[in-house]
Amino acid sequence: PKDSYNTPKLKHLFIGMGAALLISGLFYSSFFRNLSGPLDSLLAFGSYLSRAGEAGMHVHPWYYYIKMLVYSRYGPGSVWSEALILILAAVGCFSAFKTRKENGSGYLFMRFVFFYTLLSTIIFSLIAYKTPWNILPFYMGMILLAGEGGVFLIRKTDKIWTRGVVLLLLGLGIFNLGAQSYRANFKYFADPRNPYVYAHTSTDFLNLVQRIEDIALLHPDHKQMLIKVITDPYETWPLPWYLRKFSRVGYWQEVDAAGEISGVPVIISSIDKLDKLQVFLGDDYLSEFYGLRPEVLLAVHIRQDLWNKFLEKQAER
Repeated sequence: PKDSYNTPKLKHLFIGMGAALLISGLFYSSFFRNLSGPLDSLLAFGSYLSRAGEAGMHVHPWYYYIKMLVYSRYGPGSVWSEALILILAAVGCFSAFKTRKENGSGYLFMRFVFFYTLLSTIIFSLIAYKTPWNILPFYMGMILLAGEGGVFLIRKTDKIWTRGVVLLLLGLGIFNLGAQSYRANFKYFADPRNPYVYAHTSTDFLNLVQRIEDIALLHPDHKQMLIKVITDPYETWPLPWYLRKFSRVGYWQEVDAAGEISGVPVIISSIDKLDKLQVFLGDDYLSEFYGLRPEVLLAVHIRQDLWNKFLEKQAER
C-alpha cells in the first residue's frame, strides 16, 4: 500500500505557506521591531526588476554562470573549476528518474530538486543582469543532485576494485574542491583573480577603518566622536557595520543636508562630493583617500589638530 503522506493534501500547502510567511515576517520585521520591513522586502523587487533589464557592467551572456563553474582563470592566477559538481549533478538527474527509492518519497524529492534546479538555472541565465552570488539559488540544487549522483555511482559499482576506483576519483575531486574553497576564502578572498570576487570591498577599506580608530583614541570623546558620512547609498556600505561601535555617526547623500561641517572631527565622503566640501574644509582638514571597491574611492577628512596629534603619536613610536 502507498504511504498516506505520499498523497499531497491542500492543508499541507496552506501549512507550508503559513510557515513561510511567519518566518519571513519575523526576520524582515526584525522580530516585530520594524513593522514596515515585510512590505519593504516586497517593494525591493521593483529595484531588482529594473536592474534585470538595464544595460551596464553587470550584463553578461546567458552562459556566464555555467562557464564560471566549468572553467575560470584570470591573468596569471590559478584555474578554478567546479565541473565535478556539474558532472555528478548530471548523474544525479539520471538517477532521479531511473530509480525508485526504497524509502518511499525519496525519488519524488530528487525529481523536485531536478525541476527546481533546471527552471531556476534557465531563468537566471536568461536574465541579462548577472553577478556571481546569484548563482546560489540553483547551485544549491546542483549540489544536492551531485550528492545523489555520487551515491548512485557507488551503489552501481558492485565489484571491489571498481568501487575503489570510484571512491578514489570522488575523493580526489572533493579534495580539489576543498583546496579551491580554501584559496577562495583564505588566500584570494579579495583578489580579482578569484571568480567570486566581484565588485568586492577592497582590503584598503580596512585601513580607512583603522585610521578612524586611531583618530578616535586621540579625541576627547573617543567612541562618541562625531563622524559625518556624505556619500551616495551605494558607496556607503559596509561603513555602517565597521563603524557600529561609534555612537555619533550620521549619513547624508548631499553636503547641503549634512548641517554644520566646520569643526567636525572626521568627515567621510565620496569623490564626487569634494568640490562642495572643499569650501568648508579649506586648510583646516587633512584628506586621505582609500579604496572601497575597484575604481571606487572614499575620502577621509581629518581635522588638522587631530592629524597633528596623530603625527606626534606616530613619531613617539
